[in-house]
Amino acid sequence: MPTTGATDPFGTGPFQALLHALHLRSGESAAIGRRALMAVLVAWVPLVALAQLQGLAKGTGHVTVLMDFAAYARFLVAVPLLVLAEGQTRTWLQRVLGHFTDARLIPVSEDASFTNLLASTRRLLSSPIALLVIVALAFALTLASGAAWRAQGTELWTVLERDGQQVVSYAGWWRLLVSQPLFLSLLLTWLWRLLLWARCVWRIARMDVRIIPSHPDHAGGLGFLGQSLRGFPILAFAFGSAVAGTLANLVIHE
Repeated sequence: MPTTGATDPFGTGPFQALLHALHLRSGESAAIGRRALMAVLVAWVPLVALAQLQGLAKGTGHVTVLMDFAAYARFLVAVPLLVLAEGQTRTWLQRVLGHFTDARLIPVSEDASFTNLLASTRRLLSSPIALLVIVALAFALTLASGAAWRAQGTELWTVLERDGQQVVSYAGWWRLLVSQPLFLSLLLTWLWRLLLWARCVWRIARMDVRIIPSHPDHAGGLGFLGQSLRGFPILAFAFGSAVAGTLANLVIHE
C-alpha cells in the first residue's frame, strides 16, 4: 500500500531545485504565500518602475502601463494566483488519490501498479527535461509576440520612437526577458500538471478498481473523484483573469 507521502505526487514541480535553493520549496504551504509575493515583486513592480523612468507608467491611453489591463491581469493578478493555486490543488488531489488506498478501492494485486503510477507522476512533474521544455517554450512564445509589438508600434508602452526609429522601452525589455516568460512558464507548468492528472485518472481507470454497485453515491463508490474539481477554482480564476485583461483592452481602448 502506498504511504501518505506517495499519495502526494503533485506536491512538487519543474522548478523544485530552484525553489529549494531559495528556501521556497514547491509543495510547502508556508512558502506558497512568499512565493506569490516574490512573483509579483519580480513580474510587476520593476515593470512599473522602469516604465515610470521613461514616462510610460501613468496616463490616459493604452500607451501607459497603468492603463494596460492585459498587463494588470497577467502580471499583477494571474501570476500570484498561479502560484497560490498550487496549495489548493495539491490538497484536493492528494485527498482523492489517498482515498483510493484508504477505502481499499485498489486491490492488493494493483498496489504495485498504483504506487508506480504515483511515483512516475511525481518524477515527470519535477523532471529537468520538463523544466527545459517549459522555459524554452515560454521564451519562444514571448519572442514570437515581438512581431505584434512592432505592428502596434508606439501605441503600446513596450516601444518608444527615437530619431524616427522604434526602440524597445526599458519596461518592454523587462516584459520581454522576465515578466512574460515568468507568466508563460507558470501557465505551461500548470498545463503540464493538468496533463499528468489526466494521465493518472486514465491509468487508474484501466486498473482493476473495486467498484461497489450498491454504493449510495450512485457512482459505484467513485463519486469522490468529483471532489478533485474543488482543487481548481483559483487556477480557473487565474486563467479567466488573463483572458479578461486582453478583452478589457479591446473594449476600453479599441
